[in-house]
Amino acid sequence: MTKSRTNSLDFLSGLELMIDSYQGKEQIFGVNLNPAIVRLSCEEGCVKVIEMARRLGVTADTVRFYTRIKILKPGKNKANGYREYSEKDYNRLRFVLSARQLGFSVEDIQEILNHADKKKSPCPTVRRLIDQRLHETERQLRETLKLRDRMQQAVLEWSQKPDKAPTGHMLCHLIEEFTAEERL
Repeated sequence: MTKSRTNSLDFLSGLELMIDSYQGKEQIFGVNLNPAIVRLSCEEGCVKVIEMARRLGVTADTVRFYTRIKILKPGKNKANGYREYSEKDYNRLRFVLSARQLGFSVEDIQEILNHADKKKSPCPTVRRLIDQRLHETERQLRETLKLRDRMQQAVLEWSQKPDKAPTGHMLCHLIEEFTAEERL
């Protein structure tokens, strides 16, 4: 046997031994052994968009949205071109969903993640942003309460007024008279 043929056989034998020892651990080592295609883009626990969405209780469109705006950065399966989301993507999206429930905007979250990605503490930014969101929410609440008061007043007044057909000058006298009174 020639030296190159012996080296080739040694390589193949070594590869067979590696494959045997990796069987059942394909995701751990980032190797798809069926058929033996190395998938360097996938780490342990990679999932497709549908599985990622199911795990987090959101729609696949939600996962795609955060991918499209580059908050999530999935790998691509070289064999089929599908996006594959890692455990890091899962944790990142879980954080995003928690932040959204606290009222942080997508822009706020991107700012927070930029700090974290640079290994800087995002906590001062988070405190500043939550304070801003709280003030905005309190302002919106005051406006909503004023609107509720106006609506309650309209219900009370309108229950005592007759129905009228539209005229050339008025479509619905209830609204138009009510808003005219408010401007005075």
